[in-house]
Amino acid sequence: MGFVTPLFFWVGLGLIGIPVILHLIFRQRGKTVVFPALRLLQQRYEVRKRRLRLQHLLLLLLRALVLFLLGMALARPTINFGEGLPSEEAPVAAVLIFDTSPRMAYRFQNQTRLQAAQSLGLWLLRELPRDSDIAVLETRPMPPRFAVDRGAAKTQIERLQFSALTESIPKALEKAISLLETSDKPHREVYFFTDLTTSAWPEESLGALRERLKAARGISYYIFDVGIQNPADSGIVHAQLASEVMVDAMPASFEIQCRRWGPAETRALVGYLSGPLGKAESNAQTEPVKRVQETVEFAQNGTATLNVRIGGLTQGVYQGYFQLEGDSPLGVNDRWYFTIQVRPAFRVLIAAPQPAGQHAVYLSQALAPETLRRAGISRYQCDVVSYEELQKQDLATYAAYFLLDPPPLPDSFWMKLRDLVRTGKGVALFLGRSLGSIEKWNAGPVQDLLAGQILVQARDPSGEFHLRPSLYDHYLLMPFRSVAGSVPWDMFPVYRYWVLDPLASDAYVIVPLSNGHPAIVERSVQKGRAITVATAISDLPEESPWSMLTMGQAWPFVILANQMALYLAGAGDLRSNYLVGEPVRLELDPELRLTSVLLEPPPDVLNSDTKEATLPVRVNVDPESHEILISATDQIGNFRVVAREAGVDFHSGFSVNCPGHIMNLDRVSAGLLEQTFADVPMQIARDKEHLLRQVTAGRTGLEITPYLLGLLALIMALEQVLANRFYRSSPAAPSTQSKTAPA
Repeated sequence: MGFVTPLFFWVGLGLIGIPVILHLIFRQRGKTVVFPALRLLQQRYEVRKRRLRLQHLLLLLLRALVLFLLGMALARPTINFGEGLPSEEAPVAAVLIFDTSPRMAYRFQNQTRLQAAQSLGLWLLRELPRDSDIAVLETRPMPPRFAVDRGAAKTQIERLQFSALTESIPKALEKAISLLETSDKPHREVYFFTDLTTSAWPEESLGALRERLKAARGISYYIFDVGIQNPADSGIVHAQLASEVMVDAMPASFEIQCRRWGPAETRALVGYLSGPLGKAESNAQTEPVKRVQETVEFAQNGTATLNVRIGGLTQGVYQGYFQLEGDSPLGVNDRWYFTIQVRPAFRVLIAAPQPAGQHAVYLSQALAPETLRRAGISRYQCDVVSYEELQKQDLATYAAYFLLDPPPLPDSFWMKLRDLVRTGKGVALFLGRSLGSIEKWNAGPVQDLLAGQILVQARDPSGEFHLRPSLYDHYLLMPFRSVAGSVPWDMFPVYRYWVLDPLASDAYVIVPLSNGHPAIVERSVQKGRAITVATAISDLPEESPWSMLTMGQAWPFVILANQMALYLAGAGDLRSNYLVGEPVRLELDPELRLTSVLLEPPPDVLNSDTKEATLPVRVNVDPESHEILISATDQIGNFRVVAREAGVDFHSGFSVNCPGHIMNLDRVSAGLLEQTFADVPMQIARDKEHLLRQVTAGRTGLEITPYLLGLLALIMALEQVLANRFYRSSPAAPSTQSKTAPA
C-alpha cells in the first residue's frame, strides 16, 4: 500500500493520542462519603461501574478511530498492483502514438480527427511529470526514439501530417514496446490517438500482438478514441482497368467500386481526363476535362459498382481521375487517379497445321474478331501461317507466338525462338495430335521452352476431365476473380491431353485439370515467358476433337486467350497504376538511350495546407533493363516522367492510390480490443477527465479514500449514538459512601 500524500497519514497517526489524553484528564472522579445504610446497593453499583468503564473505553476507541481514519483519508492511500512506488509526480517513460492515415482527415465539428488528436496530445504532454522520457510515434513508417526534450516532442506533435503510406496500430505498438524496454523509468505508458476503425486494428495481426503484450510486462496502455461513433460518408473503394494497355480507338473500361457509411444518398461520379502527355503543341488537353458522368445511388451502409467507359483515345499516355462530386466529411476518398497507355496493336504470330486459316480460326477470332478488325480497334494484329511458312517469317517483328498442334521442328528453329523469348517475348505451345515422336520433344533446345518432359498421351472419351483452376492470382485468371464460382469449366471437357511429368524445376502450374494433371503451365525464360497447354484447340469440325474449349458459348476461352496474348506480349508488365507502398517499375524504349529521367510528383493532396513544394526528382535509368525503379511510393496522385536530352522529348507517367481498406470507417469492436489486451492494463477514454483519472489510477494504484470516507462517516454516527446513550442523566446509585457528580 502507498499514499498519494503520506504526510497526512503520520499526522492522523499522531492525533490518536488526543482522545487518550483528554480521557485521562477529564475522567470522572467521585467524592467519598461514608454511608453505611446502603450496603445492599453497593454490589449493584460495582456492576454499573464496570459497565461504565467499558463504555468509556469503547467511546475512546471510536473517537481515536475517527481521527485515524480522517488522517488516512487525507493521505489518500492506494493499493498498487504494478511496479514501482506509487506517485503521481514520479517521472515516466511515455510513448504517444498518433494515427496519421488519410482516414484521420474525417472532419467533424470543423476539425479533422488528426487535429483532435494533436490537441489532446499537446494537453497530455503538459500533464506528464517532469523529467519524463517522451517519444512521439506515427503510423507512418519511422524509427522509434525518445525526444531530446519536451519542447522537441511538442514540435513533433504540432508538425504531424497525413501520410498515405501507413502501418497498422499493432505494428507501431511493437516499436513502442521495444523502445520502452530500453527505459529505466519505473512507470512506462503508451498512449494511442486513433479513430478506432477496423483498418487500424487488422484482426490478422492481433494474435501476434497479444503474445508481444504478454511478454512485455509493466506497461500501461491508454487508447484515446477520437473517432466518430456513427460516421456518414461516401467514397471510392477501388477502380480497376479492364486493361492498362489499349490500342487506337479502343475505349478504356473501368470497374469502379464505391461504399457508403450512413443513410442513403445520391452522388454524381465524374471522370476527368488529360493527355496525351507531351503533346500540348498538337492541341491535346493539358488540364483534366470532364469526359463521363454517372449517377451513383447509395443504399444505407451499402455498396455500388459501376462500369464506366472512356472512348476516343489515340496513341499516347493519358492521366485522369474519377471524382464523387459534392461535399463530404472525408474528401480524400472521393477521388481515384489513373493512367492509361494507348499504343499500336500487338503483332501476334499464329502457326497451325495446313490449312492454317481453318485450324487457327478459333484463336484468331477470339483475339481479333472480324468486326473489331474492320473497325480498326482490334487489340491484336494476328498473322496466321502454316508450319511450312513459319521458318520463313521474321519472328523478331512479333510480340507473341502461338504454336497450335506443333509437329517436330528443327533444332535451329527452337534455338532462334528461344533466343527471341529470352529478350522479353512470349510463346504458347498447344500440344496436340501432330506431336509425333516423344523423344524429339524430350531433348534438345525445345526443352528450354517446354514446361517439362512429355510422358504419355491420356484419353477420357467420357468427358469427365476439364479445366479446374484452384487459385485466381495469376495474370491469366485475373478477369475470372469476380465470377470464379460461376465459370462453367465442366461444360468444356478435355478428351485427350499429354501428361507432363516431371515438370521443369522452374515450372508453375497455372491451371490443372480436374484429375490434378497439369493443363496450363508457365516457365520463365529470362525476360520472356513460355506457356505449355497440354491439349489442343485447333481441331477441325470433322476431326475427333481433343477438347471442347472453343465450342458453344466459349466465353471463358475468349477471355483466357486474350489474357494469354497480353501476358505473352508483355502487357502484364506494362503497368501504370499502383497502390501506395508498391514498387514502381516503368519500362522505357531502349532506342531512346536515356540515362536519367525527371520524376514530377503530384501536389500533396493529403496536406494541402503544407508550405513545402513538391519538387521534381532525377531518377537514373537502368542501362541493362532500360527501366526506372522506385522502391516505394508514399504519395497519391498522378506522377509524370519527363526526359529532354540529346534531342529526345519523352513523356510518360503512372498513378498511385490508397488501398481501399485504408479508408474503411467501420468501427472496431470493444470486445476485440479487450480480448487483445486481456493480460495487460488497458483503458479507453474519450475525454480528458476520464483519461486523467485512469492515468492517475495507473500510476498510484487503486485509491481507497472513498471507502475510508464512508467508513469514517459510519464510525462517527456510531460514536454519536453511543455517546448520547452513555451520557444521558440517570439516578445516582445508593452506597455507604455518597458519590459526587463528575467534575
